[in-house]
This record gives sequence, structure tokens and C-alpha cells, in this order.
Amino acid sequence: LPVPGTTMTEIRPITEVEYIDQYCRRLDPVYGSINNISISVESIEINLPRRNIKEIFSENVLADNIPSRITHVADIVGKRFGCERIFNTKSHREIYSVLLGHLTNLHDGKYEGKQGVCCSTLVGAKGIGKTACFKHFTILAKFVRPVILLYVSFNNILSDGSRLCTNSLARIIVEELARQGIYVTEDKNITTCERIIEALICENRKLLVLVDELDQLYKLDGNIFPAARSTIHDLVYFGNQPSGKLSVLVCGSTALMENLITTNSTDQIRDEYPLLKSGAINLNSTKYRTKRVYSTLPTDLKAIESIIGYPEKKFEENVALYRLVAYITGCSARNVERLLNDVDDSTIIGSTSPENSQSGANTQTNNNIALLRKEILKSLVAKNNNLMRQIFGTSTFTTAEIVKNLVLINWESQFIPLTFPEVEQIWFKLERKKKVQSSQRGDLCYYILYLTDRCWFTINGIRDSRPEFIYPFSFSSLGAEVMTSCDTDNLLKLIVESVQKFDVRVGETVSSPQFLGCVTPIVITTLVAARCGCSIG
Repeated sequence: LPVPGTTMTEIRPITEVEYIDQYCRRLDPVYGSINNISISVESIEINLPRRNIKEIFSENVLADNIPSRITHVADIVGKRFGCERIFNTKSHREIYSVLLGHLTNLHDGKYEGKQGVCCSTLVGAKGIGKTACFKHFTILAKFVRPVILLYVSFNNILSDGSRLCTNSLARIIVEELARQGIYVTEDKNITTCERIIEALICENRKLLVLVDELDQLYKLDGNIFPAARSTIHDLVYFGNQPSGKLSVLVCGSTALMENLITTNSTDQIRDEYPLLKSGAINLNSTKYRTKRVYSTLPTDLKAIESIIGYPEKKFEENVALYRLVAYITGCSARNVERLLNDVDDSTIIGSTSPENSQSGANTQTNNNIALLRKEILKSLVAKNNNLMRQIFGTSTFTTAEIVKNLVLINWESQFIPLTFPEVEQIWFKLERKKKVQSSQRGDLCYYILYLTDRCWFTINGIRDSRPEFIYPFSFSSLGAEVMTSCDTDNLLKLIVESVQKFDVRVGETVSSPQFLGCVTPIVITTLVAARCGCSIG
């Protein structure tokens, strides 16, 4: 084939790169300007956009006969695609596993002729990387299977000009399919959802819809925003259709997602999510079966390693840095990036520690929740009494000595979380002291999930429909529990100064002095020898 810009005498065999490029340009004339992707014959090179700000977007698929270049989660996590590096944390691995599974099952026809199996609900806490994974996968999917991916986010549904305020999900799908050259015909005798399935069957195409931040939709009043009610009904239809042509994966950032999709809620939940009182119907948790992705634990130093990115250094060489970053951030991908990108900002501490954040202060609106939070933190300190003594001492350690202890002691492996039965015992104790009422005992699980949503705790595992293990969101919460507020601030500032010594920049390998070599000068030159007033019993 002649290459564009050549004469007939310059005709030569077309390469794989040129074939794919010309194929995509025939599908989309502006392919080269909106998709920053290049493909080499030997191996695929995919350049993900630095930041994709669109709340609704879809991607063209490659030719059916182009072999898959991404087949496993290991082909994604820990890899760099242009300017973007995919983190290799437990949360990221689980999210991409779910995404790959849905896409592969849809393409391979495993949903054909089966009702109630093609849709799922992904549940995970804020900041673990769900949105980033969804947006990246929407672009990467073309290198997995020839399936159309559509990303829809309800995160900014009330923003001025949002299409989602006035358009149902089905209407959005119709508009995006038209951009892909698939036109859904108008027919008032059948629903929009049915016409979408018919169009996909007619074109022999398959569509995977990724719905992000669905919990935000439930914060709308269906009487004021009827499109919100229509979207819920659209999701019900898609979850029950056996065509094998369309699959939906919805996700949210609240631990109450299962309560929302089943409309199984208390008065407290209905007040927080008005759509439950104004037209939301049960999506059916068997058709939108929950796939829970747990937050990265506050003790997962390997996650810190993946996020910071020191590919040429051994884990042991930087474990000091990882422990300090984990202490402040709780190993949350969002908080780690925020800390390292704004490490020179003196106010960064308040945005990474729950005890100084607005989301943490929100727990004070309910006396029972605030009281339970305080008692759980005290119990975590008591259960880890020996470890806390090693790190914080008993009114004898300086803040610099505490920093050194955080560096040298493997607290990440020694820490022991609470179990839910232990939290129940805390509640029973409060009942006996008449600080809470026994009639509110049924709200205990809701309170734990509420505190998890507001970054006070991290839960790990679900057993008998209840959280199995309860961790503090970050180890700094326990430090704040045993120190005065002044000492807590001084300690966090000293830790940030220590992190600055590394000159860290996310994703880059830099030459840094050994951390332990930096401790002594910090102690000598910056410490005001204030003793920490710890309250460990």
C-alpha cells in the first residue's frame, strides 16, 4: 500500500505500525490528535494521557485481527505507559483483575443467553485508585480485546453543563455509540435500552460500560432530577438482559454501596442519599454482585515502594523512607502522591492525616460515632501497647527519637488490628456505662463503615456481612492518640523534613543520602529538645 505523502514509485510493503494507524484514522479522522498512542512491531508502546479530565469518553477499537498485547494484570501494573506509571499495589491489582475479567468474559461470549450475570458492583474506599484505573483501562482495553469501552463518571454530576443532569445513562450510551459509527434508530414502540441492544446485535459489536462514582447519583433528589431515576431503571434493564452484547461495571467510593443498590437502608442513609426516597429501585445485588476491593493497609510498605517508584534500588535501601511516608499517609495512593508532590508545603500534613482534616471533623456531627471512634483508637493503642511503648516511650522520648524509632522498628509487621467482635465489646462497655443506648446496637456496622468512608479507619475482609479487621487509616492516628497536639504537630513536621532529605519525586530515581545518615544532623540542628507528653498506660 502507498504510504501517505509518497509517489507511486515509492510504494513499499506496509508495516504493522502503518496498518494500525491507517485503520484507526479511517475510524476516526482526528485519531492522531486525541489518542496519544504509538505501536511498534516488536512490542506495544502505549502513551497514556498525563491526565484525562473528561467525565464521559469512549475509545475506538483496533482491528479484530490485531493480536492482544495485554493478557494479564502483570502486563499493566508496575508498567510505564508514556508519562503514566501504573502503581503495583494490592488495590490496583484487584481493580485491574476485575476489569480484565469483565472485558474478557464479554468478548468471549460468556454472558450470552444468561440473565443477571453480566453486571457487577465494585466497592472500594476513596483514594485507592478506582477512577485512575477506570480511565486508564478505557484506553488500554483496545489492546486487550476489540470491545468498545465507555467511561461515565457521576462525580461532578451537579457541575454546570453536566450532560448527566438532564440525560439518562441510556441516552448517554446512544450519543457515544453514534461517535463510534453505531447508530441507534428511533422507535417509540420500544425502550431506548432495547434499541441499544438491537443496534449492537445488528453491528455485531460489544460494549462495556464503566460507571464511576455511582454513589454520587444517589445524592440527587429524583423529583428534581428525573434523569437520575431513569438511570437507575436503565441499570436494572442492563443487569437483566441476556444478549451478551453489553456489560456494566459500576463502582462507588462509599462502604454503603450495597445498601444503595439494594435500597436496603436506614433513615440515616436515606437522609444522606435522597434518591433512595425519591424513585430509586432495587438494582438487585445478585445481578450487580459486589466485588469488594480493599484499601491498601496502612502497614503495606510495598505499596509505598510502588507508588514512589525506585526501580533501581532494593526495598531495604529505602525502607526508612517508606516507613515515614506510611506513617503519615496510611499508604493511600492519593495521599502518598499528595505528600511527595507537595512535600515543601508546610500545610500538607493537614490534608493527609484524618485528625486534622475536614472529613475527620465530620464525624463530630453524631455523638455515638465520635464516641465510638475515640474508643476504637484507644483500644488499638491498648492492644499494641508494647509496640507503642517501643516507638513513643513513656514521656521520655524526644520527637527526633520517635522519628528514629519509626525508621528502625518494623512496626508495619508487628501491628495487630482489632476484630469486629472486639469492637462489639467496646460498644457493650459503652452501653453499660450508659453512654450509648442498646436500641442503637444495630447501627454499629453502619458506624464502622461511616468512619471508614471518612478516612478514620481501614477495614480488611468481610465475614458474616460485617468488617473482619479494623485498622487505623494511618499509624499517625495512634500517635495523635498518645501525644499532645503540640507534640503531634512537631513530630509530623520533623517527619516531613526527613522526607524532604530524600528529594523525592514520584516516579523518578534520585541520588539520596542514606536516611540514617540524615537523622543525626536533624536531631542536632532542628530539635528543640521538647519532651513528648505521651499517655501510654
